[in-house]
Amino acid sequence: MLRNRGEVYVQTYSGDMLLVEVEERHGWVSVSLGDKRYDFDVEGVYDLVDILTMVANDMSSYLAED
Repeated sequence: MLRNRGEVYVQTYSGDMLLVEVEERHGWVSVSLGDKRYDFDVEGVYDLVDILTMVANDMSSYLAED
């Protein structure tokens, strides 16, 4: 069975690198942040992506002003 998955390292506020893993599991999207795992339905994932994108876009505008 082919599984959808991806991983990326992101930097935390304190400068640590954190492994983020995302994969589909039985119709749910599983997001692992370090040693914690969260499972979301598809609607929840879209909501999460929307809010992350909105906040990141607002930050890009703020950072460009400096």
